[in-house]
Amino acid sequence: MMKRLLVEFVVSCLIGVPGMAQSQMAQEKDPGVEVATVKPSNPDETGELCTIRGRHVLTINTPALDLIRFAFGLHPSQIIGAPEWLSKEKFDIDAVPASDGVLKNEQMWMMIRRILADRFHLKYEFVEKNLPAYALVKAGKDVGLKKSLRRPEDPWDFYGPSGELNVNNATMKNFAEGLSRGMVDKPVVDQTGIEGRYDFVLKWSGLNAVNDPNAPPGIFTALQEQVGLALKPTHADIKVLRIDHVERPGDN
Repeated sequence: MMKRLLVEFVVSCLIGVPGMAQSQMAQEKDPGVEVATVKPSNPDETGELCTIRGRHVLTINTPALDLIRFAFGLHPSQIIGAPEWLSKEKFDIDAVPASDGVLKNEQMWMMIRRILADRFHLKYEFVEKNLPAYALVKAGKDVGLKKSLRRPEDPWDFYGPSGELNVNNATMKNFAEGLSRGMVDKPVVDQTGIEGRYDFVLKWSGLNAVNDPNAPPGIFTALQEQVGLALKPTHADIKVLRIDHVERPGDN
């Protein structure tokens, strides 16, 4: 159950905002945070959610450790020095950017990082560590990979319910980063050598169809059969976030 919630949280947290009429913010623009409320979650709440609704960035019933993983694009093994309460205490966040325009993925992450610094007083340092990982590699023809028709500066999307993953305007590095956030059990590094941005849909068995003989294949098989990619076990020098200081947030 915990792994199921993790995957659903990861996918929901990587949603882009396609098709909206408002103008996009410039790619490099820091949206700032006009106002943010941070409060402990209802202990009776189930599941986790992280999304954009209008101009609001919302997280519901989200462990503080997941906020850090989400904000920095990390696999759980890429965070060290975390106190125990970070994985146990959950928070609801409602934040509004200080700038106008539609948030892109990176700008949503900027807002969460700012909230972690201002409200949780997070201090950290990136170090390099050799870790077990998966190399994302070509496994044959690029079946299922379609060149994206979006502009390179448009946001990339990585979303869908458990068992279906919609990827749009993503580089292979973006895709590896999305997988690293919890879709698989190790960090993923891009070694495909594939350039450009792509759209594709990946259908896999998710976590609901263990005994269903008609279920789609597991994610490893689905990657190879549907998009011509594979995840190969390896070791790699990977950036790791070392937590030096973090506090529970105070009152709003």
